[in-house]
Amino acid sequence: MAKKKPEDKLDQAVEAIAKREHEQEKLMAKALDIQNEEAKEVGKLAFFSRILVLATMPHSKTEETVFTRQNGNFKLQMTAHPDYGLPYGSTSRILLAWLSSTAIQRKMSTIHICGPMAGFMRELGLEPTGGKRGTITYFKDHFQRLLSCTVHFTYDGEEQWTRSGFCIANEAELWWKPMRFSRMDPPPSKVELSKPFFEELLKHPIPLDMRAIQALRKSPLAIDIYSWLTYRYHSLKSPVVIPWESLMLQFGGNYVHKHHFRESFLKQLRKVRVVYPKANITEIPGKGMKLWPSPTHVTPTH
Repeated sequence: MAKKKPEDKLDQAVEAIAKREHEQEKLMAKALDIQNEEAKEVGKLAFFSRILVLATMPHSKTEETVFTRQNGNFKLQMTAHPDYGLPYGSTSRILLAWLSSTAIQRKMSTIHICGPMAGFMRELGLEPTGGKRGTITYFKDHFQRLLSCTVHFTYDGEEQWTRSGFCIANEAELWWKPMRFSRMDPPPSKVELSKPFFEELLKHPIPLDMRAIQALRKSPLAIDIYSWLTYRYHSLKSPVVIPWESLMLQFGGNYVHKHHFRESFLKQLRKVRVVYPKANITEIPGKGMKLWPSPTHVTPTH
């Protein structure tokens, strides 16, 4: 194989810089829209599960069938269906946010998705493409992983021990090609959230801005940081320092060393602060991140 010429390497470096600058410009433009209009006013108010904000889903695809994250005394355990695997990445998070938001806003555990799945993908900000490696195949895989997994969570404190769990969905019927039927009345895809999950959503909804989630979609860690900060600032009354060790257990990923996680966390935090500039969070060198009381990103609705 021929070695790359210096000028080729230079061209690649210039292209990489241009790509980063373009992505930053797009993020800034979306941030301006978010700052100028409230999420509720433009129909972009979203909600997420408190449990999956306290401790998060996998960031990348894994062959593990049981996944664990921990936040202080709270421990999350996700178990995969053997035929599908664990949900992961940004698409699963966006899907879960849409399902949670729709269930909360309609106060109904059964959610219908009318029309072709391609239209639903566009609603979520995904451009549908066919083929084995297309986004439609990828989307199907994420949907099946999410709806077939089970979640267990444990709180193990000095005075209390509790454990509970649920499936995300009791029942699901997804039609990838409803155009096989009458165009006048295509059979809607249907997702019935499990009763325990639905009740948890109604009791502890975490309000978010769907535009922010979609703007950060290139990094599931950035989505997790945004959701976590939004949640914490709803009740934070005094400054608190979160050690790097605790953050690594909560957000994790396949990091061998703490400094690798720190670099990744700070990199994604910079993106989060573009869409959430009022989030007052600073690094304490050698210790962790300090959260200062800050305005919530989305006005509480409950």
